[in-house]
This record gives sequence, C-alpha cells and structure tokens, in this order.
Amino acid sequence: MNFKIPGMKTRVRVFEPVETTDTQYQIADIGLQYGNGDIDSIAVGGSFATVRNWAAERDAAAEKAEAEKADKSSDAAPQAA
Repeated sequence: MNFKIPGMKTRVRVFEPVETTDTQYQIADIGLQYGNGDIDSIAVGGSFATVRNWAAERDAAAEKAEAEKADKSSDAAPQAA
C-alpha cells in the first residue's frame, strides 16, 4: 500500500511487496518514494501468517456481503411479464 503526502510529490510506502525467488517468506518494504523515483526504505521479511489469515477472513466476509447484496437487489427487481 502506498499513499501520497498532500502537497508533495513524495509517497509513503507501507508493506509494499518485494518480489523474490524464495517463496518461504514474504518480503515487504516500508519507506518513502520520491517524485524522481528514488526510494528510501527498509525491507522486512517474515511469514506474516496472522496478517494473511486476517486478510483472507476480511476478503471472505466482503465477498459474502457483496453476494448477499446482489441477492437482495435481484429479489427486489421487478419481474418482466
């Protein structure tokens, strides 16, 4: 995830994924990305199992809510004769 600092060309990088060939651990960086493309960051590695589980649960809940919303809107739609 990254976001821009208002009024500046600098972006804050928070747990941006870093591509690696080793799939045992997830690597992410935290830092700043400047308007000219330069990056100051520190990389953090780990399995992040808890965070990945929380994200999966959140995504599943969002998908379920979206499906329920779609079902309700299709039930409320008038039927063509």
